[in-house]
Amino acid sequence: MVSAPSSYVRYHRAANLPDNWIAIGDSVMKINPADGQGCSKATIGAMILNSLMHSIILDHVLNPFKGFSKRFFEAQKDKIEPFWSGNKLVDYAYAGTDPVPGEKLSDGTWLRWYLHGLNRASEYDIEISSALWHVGMMLAPSIDLFQPKFMIRVLRGSLHKKFF
Repeated sequence: MVSAPSSYVRYHRAANLPDNWIAIGDSVMKINPADGQGCSKATIGAMILNSLMHSIILDHVLNPFKGFSKRFFEAQKDKIEPFWSGNKLVDYAYAGTDPVPGEKLSDGTWLRWYLHGLNRASEYDIEISSALWHVGMMLAPSIDLFQPKFMIRVLRGSLHKKFF
């Protein structure tokens, strides 16, 4: 299956956005549909919109929508950029991928090796399996996958050729 190129419109960097304008989901970031992350991106956008609407009621009585778009896109950026970097990491493993200007396909080689080891280890290790699931469901931050005990288990598995 060939999919259209990925794209990420960085609205959080835009100047002079109308205060009453937002974009969510695929209108901000289009990535490989095989990963099924479109609904997650849209849900994140809706949750951020909800939070900002509640903050308007509490904090911005005089001019409720002043800077609303900027606040929205700044909040959304922190939540959706991991989708972009994670998909890019996977895509860079394929020779036919055109890297972002200034980057190389070899970027992230070690991280791809480590994630492969984690996936293999999850077949035997319920704790790693649980961490992968929680991060994949966006219920835990991705840094949870880099606990020293997990790194040691992946290294041990690679030395014993258990996972590779």
